[in-house]
Amino acid sequence: MSEVAVRQPLRDSSESVFSEILSRMESACAGFEAVVFYDAEGETIDYHSYLDPFDTRLAAAHHGVIMTMAEAKSRWLEMGSVKMIEVSSPKYDIVTMVLADGYLVTVIAGPGAIGDEVVDGFGEILDTLREEAGI
Repeated sequence: MSEVAVRQPLRDSSESVFSEILSRMESACAGFEAVVFYDAEGETIDYHSYLDPFDTRLAAAHHGVIMTMAEAKSRWLEMGSVKMIEVSSPKYDIVTMVLADGYLVTVIAGPGAIGDEVVDGFGEILDTLREEAGI
């Protein structure tokens, strides 16, 4: 009889009230690897990840910088605001979304895993996160 290995999320800090909400992103996205909730300065509020916790937080902070730069340039060019950026690579799909002013969420998944339907599926989870955070 073979046993199926159960993946366990990796953590290097204690969980907060946001952990359970963030963990719901996994069921909304086949190929899910990680999600990070953080502020505009790149400081992690909480995360749910199967990747190395430091690398997870670093990737989100990096994508936060990209989002902040895109938002500033878009406003400067009077093109409106940027609410989401999707990046695809041979190893990962990464989507960074503005949750509220000064707060972002970055989701990391396997290649080809994040499309419009998946992003739409994040909506209710993000609404719950906003409500719990009071933003």
